Amino acid sequence: MSKEFPSGIWAIASHFEKKSDVDSFILRTQGAAVRTWRRPLMSARQIEESLLALVEAGNLFCHGQLDWALAMDAVGTICGAYSLPIEVVLKQKTSDFLVGASVHSLEESEAALASGCDFLVFGPVWDTPSKIKFMPARGLDELSEVVALGAPVVGIGGIEKPSQIKELHKLKVKGAAVLRACEEARKFNSLVEAWFTD
Repeated sequence: MSKEFPSGIWAIASHFEKKSDVDSFILRTQGAAVRTWRRPLMSARQIEESLLALVEAGNLFCHGQLDWALAMDAVGTICGAYSLPIEVVLKQKTSDFLVGASVHSLEESEAALASGCDFLVFGPVWDTPSKIKFMPARGLDELSEVVALGAPVVGIGGIEKPSQIKELHKLKVKGAAVLRACEEARKFNSLVEAWFTD
């Protein structure tokens, strides 16, 4: 990994239906170290316009869509259950393009790193509405084991409070990915401030 890993709060742009949603999201998440793009509910033209705006805002990663990431000059992509395998994505990788893996256990983390990915997005660390019916929170203990593997780790899942950012800092994670906290600029900013005042 030759590119410096972007550390801080990662803002998730998910299930947006129109470009104006993206514009509002960018304004609410001004302090984001990274913005990630997943599961849009809009036309291809609107997706293109949205991705261009997100790239201009800085440090964009695309979830599971290598073609979008490469076409829009994103910083990288995050592989998951519904994306191309890490090994396939790595064949398209340049030295500055970061390839991550969305993982939910220590075993998945080890397998992803063995496949050659640059970083891990691990969770859910805490319970979160989108996962609670089929995946329990993994907790800080398992997150600590994943961090100990040595690759950069971004924690995800149920992160809404500055106190949680402090917990993540203690474990030396490189980022905290948030979705619901992006709905309010004040809440998002409190997480950014917590990240930088540890």
